[in-house]
Amino acid sequence: MWAFIIVIASIFAFLGGTLGYLRHDEEKSVIVKIAHTVWGAVIGLALIGAIIGAVFLEGVKDKQVYNNGICEKCGGEYHLVGVEGRRMGTHHFYYECEDCHHTIDTTSRMK
Repeated sequence: MWAFIIVIASIFAFLGGTLGYLRHDEEKSVIVKIAHTVWGAVIGLALIGAIIGAVFLEGVKDKQVYNNGICEKCGGEYHLVGVEGRRMGTHHFYYECEDCHHTIDTTSRMK
């Protein structure tokens, strides 16, 4: 997983740096060319950071909702009752409390 993140971050930084370099005019100084390249790379890395942060926060939200498998309403235990595949390859996992039948929805499989 970390290797994938590093590869994607490198690609975004390279593309951002390339776009930043292409933004300059030929008569500009070397410092301005380097500054545009660096800013392009920083913007590319910021975009990949935002995507990784959103995925991380989704996992944190799922852990809070699941609450270690204990229902917040009655204290019963959650059990997996269904999985739904949606567009773009996302899956939603439905857990139901065995006592009060309260149902929660997560985007990752909880154990």
